[in-house]
Amino acid sequence: MNTKLILSICTLCLFVKVSDAQCPDSRNVTLQYLFNISNSLPNNCLSGLLEKLVDSNTPLSRDSINLFFKTWAKTHTFGNDVLFSCFRNNKINTNRVIFSAVVQFWEKKNGFFHDVCNELVNSGFPAQADTLFSIFDREGKLDVYDWLTWAKVKELIRDEKMVADLYNRVIQREPKLRSVALSQFSKTLQECSPEMAESILDKFRELNLGVPGADTLTMRNWLAETYNRLKLYDQEVKVLELLDMEQLPVFSQLIGAARRRFSQHLYNHAVTAAYAGYRRASDAESRQYAATILYQAYLQQGKSDSAMIWMNRADMKSESSRIGAIVLLQSSGQFPRAEALIDSLRPSLNRDTLRIRQLLLKGDREKAAQFITKESRYLFRSEMNMALWAVRVFLFNGKTVEAQRYLDTLKIQPSWEYARELLSDKYWIQLLQNSPSSLAVWAQIEYNLFTGSISKLRNILDGSNIPKDHKCKLSMYLAKSLNVRNEPGESLHLLSACESGEQNAEYLYLTAEALLMQGAVDSARQVLTKIILENSHEPFSEKARILLSVTGRKPL
Repeated sequence: MNTKLILSICTLCLFVKVSDAQCPDSRNVTLQYLFNISNSLPNNCLSGLLEKLVDSNTPLSRDSINLFFKTWAKTHTFGNDVLFSCFRNNKINTNRVIFSAVVQFWEKKNGFFHDVCNELVNSGFPAQADTLFSIFDREGKLDVYDWLTWAKVKELIRDEKMVADLYNRVIQREPKLRSVALSQFSKTLQECSPEMAESILDKFRELNLGVPGADTLTMRNWLAETYNRLKLYDQEVKVLELLDMEQLPVFSQLIGAARRRFSQHLYNHAVTAAYAGYRRASDAESRQYAATILYQAYLQQGKSDSAMIWMNRADMKSESSRIGAIVLLQSSGQFPRAEALIDSLRPSLNRDTLRIRQLLLKGDREKAAQFITKESRYLFRSEMNMALWAVRVFLFNGKTVEAQRYLDTLKIQPSWEYARELLSDKYWIQLLQNSPSSLAVWAQIEYNLFTGSISKLRNILDGSNIPKDHKCKLSMYLAKSLNVRNEPGESLHLLSACESGEQNAEYLYLTAEALLMQGAVDSARQVLTKIILENSHEPFSEKARILLSVTGRKPL
């Protein structure tokens, strides 16, 4: 063996022996004995001395321990290293009198627990902050807001296994914080691998839904949406099946999931969801619709035998079943097959509106206009449908002047199914009527919202040359829609088009909503507080108070 290495080892052993010798080796340690020798001992002896004190079975009181710590602290430090060494010593941390006194004295010497944790995280020591959270949680000193912060620390050290437990604790202890906790939890899951996200969600589901009195419906919907967002489609189906309730059946959600998977061309997943929905559907119409999805999905996969079985069950001769199939095919861009089914329908209002819808989705907007004026035989028989499709076609063709003239002649009835859309169109035309370019941009936005082309919306606004106030209003209009679709990143980008002078209460509220969805709780609180302080008489002020109350801060 190398001579230098031998000498190094011997030196190290000698150092350790000398260091150990500095700590008393007596087994009969008393508190008075510790008082007498404390000044002459090094800092690293404390946990060993306390362990021997536990072994001696000496009767102890909190006051006597605190007095000893005060004496010790006169000549020694009482920092994180002391606290951690005591925490890791099983004999000490299971002695309630001694360990509680250690924690209490550490707080006196080191300041506010939260400040120490923040400093550790900011200095690049999140693992030490995690240990502090563990200690204070064991002592029962953490509240729901601490658990939310701890969850973020767990994310930093990649300890995802504990994340589900912490978010479950928050929701069970304070249901008002559910939306904030779930929003922050969603962001964590998106940053995990699919396997890890699935594991965490499964554990969270077991913890949350196993508690008596849990809000099963809310959690069922959130879990299903989260599995869907993470593209864990079969797990989405499993959780819906698991949480099926007689009073709140899930077959419509399962069929909805199947429809989404089909439109994304994910035919295997569409089959899984549609079959589950078919088995649970309580009415013939829903079963037919689920069977239609199964028929179309099997057909796309080339499984003609299975497709034939489901075509018979779907009863494709039924008009309502074929209409459902047409909408399904149009949504997934399968226009030739949708066209064939449209041709199979008897002449009717439904066939005319499906034909117009098909032309608009394909981009044949001029043909849609011609169809209304020259070919449709039934649209004119329904004032509401005529108004809806005429205005849509005018707008989607960029003919905002014609749309305005038509709306001016129209008496919109509150009972109409699409009254809200027509009134909204009327509002925007009046608002932007002095700027043809703004009207053109708004019309493009409406068309892309209709076709579901969300990815094009940013370019439409970013590339436009319209008055700044119009751009801001349209940005807020789109941001509201994107927040509903859970697209906070795109929403915040669009809102950035508004200058400081245009940032009204609605703008601030939409910003806060998007920030919350991104898990930026503190930033969202600041924005909500600003709304309340500066816009106290605005309708959005009350909405801000409600949203602020569920983020963990009392409204002003």
